[in-house]
Formats: sequence, C-alpha cells, structure tokens
Amino acid sequence: MSFMNPTPDGPLSYEQAAQAANGTLIGPAEGALPSAFFVDSREVTEHSAFVALTGCRVDGHAFLERAVEAGAVFCLVNASHREQAETLSKRFGRVAFLCVDDTERALVQLAKTYLDALGARIVGVTGSAGKTTTRELIAQGIASLGGVHSAVKSHNTLIGSCLTVLSAPPGTRILVMEYGANRPREIAENVAHFPPTWGGLTSVLPAHLEGFSSLRGVLAAKLELLGSPRLDWFAYNADIPILSENIAPYAAKTKNVSVGERGADIRIVASRLEMNGETPLLSVTIEECPGCAETFSVRLFGFQHATNVALAYAVAKELGVAAGAFAKNIETISPLAGRGRFFRTRSGAWIVDEAYNANPASMRCSLINVLNFSPQGRPPARRIAVLGGMRELGERTRFFHEELRPLIQEFEEVYFVGEEWGEGVSWARSAAELLPELLRTIGEGDLVLVKGSQYYALDVHVVEKLKEDAHVD
Repeated sequence: MSFMNPTPDGPLSYEQAAQAANGTLIGPAEGALPSAFFVDSREVTEHSAFVALTGCRVDGHAFLERAVEAGAVFCLVNASHREQAETLSKRFGRVAFLCVDDTERALVQLAKTYLDALGARIVGVTGSAGKTTTRELIAQGIASLGGVHSAVKSHNTLIGSCLTVLSAPPGTRILVMEYGANRPREIAENVAHFPPTWGGLTSVLPAHLEGFSSLRGVLAAKLELLGSPRLDWFAYNADIPILSENIAPYAAKTKNVSVGERGADIRIVASRLEMNGETPLLSVTIEECPGCAETFSVRLFGFQHATNVALAYAVAKELGVAAGAFAKNIETISPLAGRGRFFRTRSGAWIVDEAYNANPASMRCSLINVLNFSPQGRPPARRIAVLGGMRELGERTRFFHEELRPLIQEFEEVYFVGEEWGEGVSWARSAAELLPELLRTIGEGDLVLVKGSQYYALDVHVVEKLKEDAHVD
C-alpha cells in the first residue's frame, strides 16, 4: 500500500494559524506553532502552546500567566480576554497570543487545517476497554512504515484529538488515534472532524451507562466510528456477541476483518502469560488458516490483551506490515501507567497497577488475572486487592458491584474505596484513609492489585505512594 501523501515542511506559521482560526495576533507575528499543545497550565513545558478553554467549572484564562511563566510561547485566547493578552504581551514579548471568538472551535480548526496540510490518514480505535493499549500496539506495530504518530496520553475526546494532530511532526503519514465517549454522538462529532480511513473496535461492555442508558446505547456509540466518510476498512472483536450480531450492515459495505477465539478471520488459538525476569510476558498465537500460525510476545499483563494484539496485527497486515516485522516492532512495548503496569517494591510485594479506570468487565478481568497468576512460579504469599468503586453505572450500580463478590472473596485481603460497594463490606471514602494500613500490611511475596474508577484517583493516592514509600527499584 502506498502512502505518497504531500506533507508540509514544518508546522503552521502564526499567520497561517490566524487565518485558519479567523483570529487576531497580539505579539510576535513571525514564528511557527509549537509541536506541543496543552489545555492544562500545570502541564505546560518550554516552547509549547497553551489553549485557554472556558469550561463549566474552570476558565483557562485564569491560568494564562502561569502558562506563560512555565514556558508557553503561543496562547489561544478568547477575544473577550484581549486586554489580558495585551498586558501579558507587554510583559512577555516572546509570546504570541491569538485572539478568537471561541478557543475550542479555533483549536479544532487549527488541527483540521494542519491535518489537511499533512495529508495524513487516520487509524481510529474505539471500544469500552482496551482502546489505549490497542492504539499503542498499532502505532508500535506499524512503526517500521515510517511517518507514524500517536497520542502520548489517552487523548480520546475531540479536544484530545486536536492535541494529537497538532503534536504530529512534519512528515507524519499515519495518525493512530482513539475515540472515546460517555454520551451519544460524541464519537460521531469527533469522527466528523477527524475521519479515520481504518478502524478498530475492541469491545462493547457496560460502561458509562449513565450516559448511554443500556448496553445497546454503548453499542450505538461505538458504531459511530464506522460512520467515517473515509472509512475503507475495519477490524472488530467477534467475541463480543452484541457487536458481532450487529456488524452486518457495516460489513456489507466496507472491507473488514473479524478477530477472536471462535470462528473469526484472525483466530486466537493460544495465550500464555508468564514472567520474563521481573516483567510479565504475554504470548499470543493467532491463526488465519489451518497450519499458518503466528506467535507474538509482548510485555503486557492480562489475557484480555490477546484480542488487542490480534486487532493490532490485523491493522498492521492491512497496511502492509509482515508478521515478522510486526512481532519485532511490538517486542519492546510496555504497559502504560494504570493499565497493567507491574512493579515490585523493596519490601518484596508485587504491584499490579490497573488504576487508570474500571468498569464491570475490566474489573472482572483484572480480578481473574491476578487470581490465576503466580509471579515466581508458585502461589504468592497473599493476594491483596485495593478496589475503588465503579462509577457512571446508573441504576445498576449495586448489581454490578455485588456480582463481583464471589471473585473478590478469593482474595486474602481486600480494601474497598467508595460507597458503590454497598452494605456488607467496610469501605473507605478515600484511598488516603486506608493507605497507612495498606503500607503496614504488604510484604514479601504478596501480589497486590490496584483497580478502580478515575474518580477515586488510586493512581495518585495508592500507586504513587506505594512506589514512593516502598522505595521501588
């Protein structure tokens, strides 16, 4: 497959940005947009750009000065804050301010203009779980093609897509992006601005039910990805019944590949999880025809990643990457923070960091993975779980938490955070309440799972403290 697309020699100039966003420049007129855009002033780095978004709770214009002091050289601001921009321009002559009617709309327009200039095409990934890991597997798996760019974080909203596009270096030919949502039409809006040419659907599971009402609502949202006017091909997880049973209308008009354990085009025939030194190693064997098996090994924790690996391989194959090259490309990939990151404390406890987020299916997977894993080839001293409540499940919140009780009861020690766990268990309102006891409890040979919704910030209040207080190597 050929990727002979025109690419710009560099990022958009300030003048091109002003024209694209229909805005007015204050400060330096000569210059080019930075390669890093931020909407959180706390993340701003030297020679970056800051976008002052006006949200329902926080107005980014209140942090303009902080962003400039942190190193921002380009700021996107609302025209109503022109006086503030002019004052800061006099103090910081190196900074360009672009005043526009609406910073969010202007950010979208800047990203679309730059994407058009790049001529890059998009691989879009969505699903209730596994989006970010699959995105990273795809980006790494096709890296040998050259000109591949992917988001640094879980940038899966419209704003996140803009940040991903604007961070793409000149010469980018393929963008690997993820599309998330917690309400109907959110993915459709993102796709309308940044339409993928290739798509991947990882899963349809009970998640964000407050916004989608039912599993069918979740399905409808994920299928919005396939509404891309540029879509030429997609891969999907055939092991999800509600997805495989409703894919026919899309499969009839677009080339597609199914992935899964039963009757799929790319069939997962074996998965093995073991330790390679102090790192988990997942080996996945797939088969496209009788007798033509391929095995891929990746440093990820959890059998659920077998589907993610197979989906990434399907994309890589469609883009012309051979199985051997794909296998080599993904050898060095490591789990992102909060998604099965595995480390050991000096006290001898193994920590499984699954703290990024949680829904009923991902929580179940994590519990089962830990219950069936022995880091040193023998059962751990104890299996311990720190579990934050699962949010946004609506009226079935209690049901989904109680459904997990039989699995949870197999752990020797469990620390619950959040009222979602209901009656019958002792739960803390925050991780800070239980942290001292946890730190005193864990020791040599323990296997500790940390999992919960982002709301409870277990990554900050538990995982980082374990690393800090336990002196991780």
